[in-house]
Amino acid sequence: GGQVITSDINSLGITSEQAEFLKINHGNCLPEATNANNFITIPDGSGYGMPLKISEQNLAQVIHARVSEDILKPVKRAIDESGYANVVRNVVITGGGACLQNMNQLAEFILNRHTRIGYPLVKVSKTIDSALKNTSCSTALGLLRLGCLSEGSSAPQEPTEDVKIRKDKGNNNKGEGPKVGERISDSVTTWFGNMISMPGEGTN
Repeated sequence: GGQVITSDINSLGITSEQAEFLKINHGNCLPEATNANNFITIPDGSGYGMPLKISEQNLAQVIHARVSEDILKPVKRAIDESGYANVVRNVVITGGGACLQNMNQLAEFILNRHTRIGYPLVKVSKTIDSALKNTSCSTALGLLRLGCLSEGSSAPQEPTEDVKIRKDKGNNNKGEGPKVGERISDSVTTWFGNMISMPGEGTN
């Protein structure tokens, strides 16, 4: 995944944190789309040495090699050897690395298929943290939404006060508090009942 890209950038003589910053903020999958005369200045980690300057194009060459050889080409090989190569016409790329500049273009070239970036498209409440609306959260949000919707024909709703009272009374009669699993289930139900879209409201 994206960690192998960070590891390769790290080999340029910078820290892992700086490599991750470069990948996220300056990463590009196509060297020809960058300018060899543009340099990114990285402060010396010790605070005493000279800043390091890295060519935007050199950075892109490192990223291009790793994305092509360790990510996209193995995916292409897996599709070709699966027996379903004639069926798979579209590919969705997700995860943090999907946000790299020109990832979509490189993927379409190597996979030879229509490709799109898988942003979280499920309807969530406007109050959800914006950090959850990027590609690194797409799979997790999709699985959580599927899990909630598979429980019934509509998104879970927060238990009414009457239901909560009856649950508490039932547990008190047994002389024990609510089970851990029930508490977790109620918490998830309440949160995702407000966050997940109702079926039939649209695909976005």
